[in-house]
Amino acid sequence: EWLHSEVFLPTVVVIGTDAAKAHVQEAHGLSLAELLAPFGGKYRPLSASYTVLDRPMSVDGLHARFTDAGTATQWSAVHLEQVASVMVDAQATAHASRDARALLIPPSP
Repeated sequence: EWLHSEVFLPTVVVIGTDAAKAHVQEAHGLSLAELLAPFGGKYRPLSASYTVLDRPMSVDGLHARFTDAGTATQWSAVHLEQVASVMVDAQATAHASRDARALLIPPSP
């Protein structure tokens, strides 16, 4: 759940005119992305419907991240591999001290 709610969020790139950006900054002290952030599903859950391989799908509790077009970046495949490797290694070392069978037993409530 943590991965889907905090790390791997769909990102909405916000593009605005210079006049709109200046007006929002002047009136509210925010960027356009910061102004839209409360509508990303964190405070009021979003539902979305989409199609994958001609199959209709839906998701409840969708979250989205907003970012300004001027600050948006795309990670390279090499960087993504490095990040994934670090995350997997960190998870593996967190469980390394446990007995493998102990991992199969669900935690008590």
